[in-house]
Amino acid sequence: MSGLLSSLQTSAQALRVLDRQMATTQNNVNNSQTPGYVKQTASTAAMPFDLSAGLTGGVTSLPEQSSRNQFAEQSVRGSVSDSGSQDIQSQMLSMLEGVLPADTTKGVGAALTKLWDSFSSWSTSPNSATQRDAVLNAAKNLASAFNQAAGQVSQLRQSADKQAQTSVTAINQLTTRIAALNLKLQKDGPDAGVDAQLHAALEDLSGLTNISVLMQSNGTANVLMDGQIPLVMGSESKALSVSITPQGTNAPPKFQLMSADGQDVTSHATGGTLGGLVAFRTGPIAELEGDGTQPGTLNTLASNVADRINQLLTSGYSTLDPTPVAGVPLFQYNSGQNAASTLQIVSGFQSSDLAAADQGNPPSVNGIALQLAGLRDSSAAADQINGQTYGQFLSSMTSRVGFLSSDATTKASSAADAVVQARSLREQISGVSLDEEAAKLVEYQRSYQANAKMIQVLSDLTQTLLNSVA
Repeated sequence: MSGLLSSLQTSAQALRVLDRQMATTQNNVNNSQTPGYVKQTASTAAMPFDLSAGLTGGVTSLPEQSSRNQFAEQSVRGSVSDSGSQDIQSQMLSMLEGVLPADTTKGVGAALTKLWDSFSSWSTSPNSATQRDAVLNAAKNLASAFNQAAGQVSQLRQSADKQAQTSVTAINQLTTRIAALNLKLQKDGPDAGVDAQLHAALEDLSGLTNISVLMQSNGTANVLMDGQIPLVMGSESKALSVSITPQGTNAPPKFQLMSADGQDVTSHATGGTLGGLVAFRTGPIAELEGDGTQPGTLNTLASNVADRINQLLTSGYSTLDPTPVAGVPLFQYNSGQNAASTLQIVSGFQSSDLAAADQGNPPSVNGIALQLAGLRDSSAAADQINGQTYGQFLSSMTSRVGFLSSDATTKASSAADAVVQARSLREQISGVSLDEEAAKLVEYQRSYQANAKMIQVLSDLTQTLLNSVA
């Protein structure tokens, strides 16, 4: 009789274990599309069997085992971070390329070409009012082209700053959420649902900046930006902030990413959307419009062209007969740090003020006009910037923007493919297979039916035995 009762208990325990396994399988199926969720396995263990000691054996449930693989998670986060950075850089550089196209029939390049052409035509008819008017109009158009390009570059900088602030706000929201999930795990212990939320938040965070995740034995996560700057430590989050401060009257404002303790951590943001925006802001944009330590290539070109043209015009004369009238400057700008945005024609300048003549030996009515026309291809050091003609300098500037844009587009595509591959590998390692879970469910149901049948048989035997005793 005792053997029958022990067998009943063992079979009943087996049913409870199978209930747990079926519940785990059903939970896997229900959460197969839940972000951050990985397959859970209901493990079992054999119970000791020793009849002399009253141990009847059987099976018991162990805590659920997660199939999460931290190396796979790290690979996904790394690829997501790189993709976020490359994608935003590709977008911003594409817009910058539109501002400074390599096509010389557009923008500053077109305006500069037309100014050289107007100088050339004027040099053949230095006293022609029509040609003088054409020069003045071309000069105005060049100033306008520089103004427009500088304004658009400035708008892109401001857009990058605004997007960086938005990214930092999102980062702080995610780190606050991660800290709250850590606290829940600390208080309540392991939970597959909370773990899924935690890893989904970590992946979202990696899309915004480059992070290192240190998993703790209790399932919580400590998060560092660039492996050095604390963002989450246990149940405490540490907020980042953006600082945009003036750098003098004429230079663009300075961008800084600040840690919770007030340190400048801009250089540590190298991944995710934030890292891409920082790279764009402190790289191509600073190269063009300056950063407080250098004027930028766009301002350098504008100031050098204006200065050289002014030098030649002021060395000549607008008329030689009967009384020589000295030439006056054509262009003016505020400073070398914002020459492109402030370049304009000197107030009150008239086309008749253009100085074509020089008092050389012999005097020439078009000497200065010829020198101005020669600026297009002049090899003289005074007519160049770092050994390049003005056209070559502009070409190198626009070519660099074009190269960076093309390179970022290629890298963005490769990075997106890497994300797909990393997620696919993670899915193979720890994702939920509906086919596999369906097979398990059938297996558990059959085992459940067999155990239920066993209980029915044992119940019948017990009843028969009781009836025989009665």
